[in-house]
Amino acid sequence: MLWVATGVRCTSISEEDIVYYKEHGCSGLKFGVESGSQKILDIMEKRFTINDVHKTLNICIKHGVYSPLAVMVGMPGEDIETARQTGEMIGQIAASIGIHPKLMGYDIFYALPLPGTPLYKYGEIVGAINNSAIGAGQYLDKVSNAGTYKRYYINLSGAPISEVIFWDILVALEASRSYSKHQKSVKIINHSVRQRYIEMFKSRTAINPRSSLKYTALDFTAITYFIDNYFIGNNIIDILPRQIVYPLIRWLNYMEYLLQKRFKRNLDNNIFNEALKNAPRIQSPKNIQTNILDRSLREEIKKLKKSSG
Repeated sequence: MLWVATGVRCTSISEEDIVYYKEHGCSGLKFGVESGSQKILDIMEKRFTINDVHKTLNICIKHGVYSPLAVMVGMPGEDIETARQTGEMIGQIAASIGIHPKLMGYDIFYALPLPGTPLYKYGEIVGAINNSAIGAGQYLDKVSNAGTYKRYYINLSGAPISEVIFWDILVALEASRSYSKHQKSVKIINHSVRQRYIEMFKSRTAINPRSSLKYTALDFTAITYFIDNYFIGNNIIDILPRQIVYPLIRWLNYMEYLLQKRFKRNLDNNIFNEALKNAPRIQSPKNIQTNILDRSLREEIKKLKKSSG
């Protein structure tokens, strides 16, 4: 019997475990990587490091275990640098496999506050979620059919919308740039696994009903389509200075957003609601040697409660 495990923590299994799983029908392990930024991992209390991620995924590649990536953007504390670091991590892993990130296959999700989580509590404190019984009911009704996609994102980061809607694009741009940078210097761990990733990518895109939603869920996505197909993965874009090309792509993307706001159907999606503009931006801690709980979102919630009396 073939089987797949998802949501595995990279520090919870050893190389011996992975070999055992492979010998007993395991066809894939999907790890809860979430981010390539240690700052964001600490905010999420993930209790592992970026090095742990690379180590475990390299073991999977070595033994031919398919390990698709899923990352998340949009947690409080997210910024241009943390999104860039996530893309850098994806590109390095792709180089280890010997395949471009676009063909390797990875998912980028946006954080969604759900009841019982620190992110939900944080949303209440900064005023994005009404903490009354009626307000909570309205919020739950609003997100009951929502997914972890950009159009449903509730901005708790304090970042301007032009940055928020650029994060997923930046991750993809940096993944491609990182792959181009590392592909000649990083040793391919297992040549035979490369073809499997290609086959799985083709299979996923052929049968996945979500594949077309990126361009059909909102009215007017022509610029997004253009960026995806002509900028991301473009060798010239990969070598041009970030200071030149990234602002151009960011503001093209923002122009599309402004045009999308003119379509009534689009306004039902959260990213077009800019009512919350004063959420604080969480900075990196000055002392990274502190306990992980001191660097977490729970600690930020305590600070906000204390400052508000």
